[in-house]
Amino acid sequence: MMDNKDNSYREYEVLGLKVRYRPEAVDNGVSAQDVIGLVNCEMGLLKSASPGLSREECAVLAALKLAQDYISLKEEYKNSLQKMDTISSEILGVIEEIKS
Repeated sequence: MMDNKDNSYREYEVLGLKVRYRPEAVDNGVSAQDVIGLVNCEMGLLKSASPGLSREECAVLAALKLAQDYISLKEEYKNSLQKMDTISSEILGVIEEIKS
């Protein structure tokens, strides 16, 4: 990892490719190192499983895998919130009944 002259970007290596990435663009307690590490891990797994893949193919496949994981987690989170809302409403109904 090397700092660039303007300090707004840092340089990272992803599967042998140097990329400039702005760590400040990552929020919610997720560090740039965590993001780069996850991408490196996914691409490394793909490259190990299929050594004939180009770096570009690995990048696209890793992006698709991570997008699938993200969408799945987002949907799971949404469903959990809906379940919590339903349960909360039911509990509130029981409490209102008890009060009456």
